[in-house]
Amino acid sequence: MKLLFFSPCKCGHLKWPSMNFDSRWVFSYEHKRGELDVKDGVEIPFGFWSVGGERSVESVSAVVGQNGAGKTSLAHAISNAFVNGRSQSYLAIVEIDDKIRMFAHLDDARAERVCSMLKQRFGDRFDPERGWSLGEVLVREN
Repeated sequence: MKLLFFSPCKCGHLKWPSMNFDSRWVFSYEHKRGELDVKDGVEIPFGFWSVGGERSVESVSAVVGQNGAGKTSLAHAISNAFVNGRSQSYLAIVEIDDKIRMFAHLDDARAERVCSMLKQRFGDRFDPERGWSLGEVLVREN
């Protein structure tokens, strides 16, 4: 599983932070309206992260900032969503086996809008059927 995008509704003292974790697409999500926008990013050149001529690392992500910027709050929000299966409202977009999936704790109207936008952008690569839960761990709450 590769985390592409994570947007908690509220993360500690910060409101509406969003994090992109992949260079191929740039996601932005407006929580109040439930609108997702996806733009093309840049493809990292083949071999950019190679060791000995083999591509051993697919991507590198880092969360950096000054003290108090919200790095730990973001880590807690991601942990609460994926590990503990609980969180305030959030939207996560992941890639699993070349399929784009959405994991979310959103109301039904926002979730349906996001599903529609992902289907429009990614077509058959978007897998809405398995996008509501991460195995038995994350359960979508209404």
